[in-house]
Amino acid sequence: METKTTRKADRRTIYTKAVIKDALIELMREKPFNRITVKALCAKAEINRGTLYIHYADIYDVLDEIENDVLDSLHDDLIQISTYDEGRLLKTQEFFNTIFDREILSLLAVEQASHTHIVEKTIAATKGNILPAL
Repeated sequence: METKTTRKADRRTIYTKAVIKDALIELMREKPFNRITVKALCAKAEINRGTLYIHYADIYDVLDEIENDVLDSLHDDLIQISTYDEGRLLKTQEFFNTIFDREILSLLAVEQASHTHIVEKTIAATKGNILPAL
C-alpha cells in the first residue's frame, strides 16, 4: 500500500529529475554537450552533486533519459499515424513538421557526433510504424 511518504518521495523524484533534465537542455542551448560539466549542470539545476548521482550515473545518463523521453513522445505520434484512416497522409506530414519544430530534437541531433543516437532511433521508429502503414 502506498503511503503519504512514498507518494511524496515519488513526486520529489519526478520533480528533481525534471529539473536536472531541464537544466541540461538549457546548458545545451549555450554550449556543446561535451563542454558541459557535472559542476555546471548541478549549479544550473540548483542541486548538489550527490543529488545528481542519486538519480543518474553521469551526465550521459541524463542525456539518454532526455532522448528516451523525446522518443516516447514521437512514438505516441507514430501510433496515431499507423491507424488507418483517410487523413493518414496529412497526419504523416504533421508528424514530420512536428519533428522539425521540436527544439530538443535539434539539440540532440547536433550532439549526434558526440553521444546521442536520436537520428538513427527516430528513423528506425519511423520505418517501423509509418512505412508498413503506408
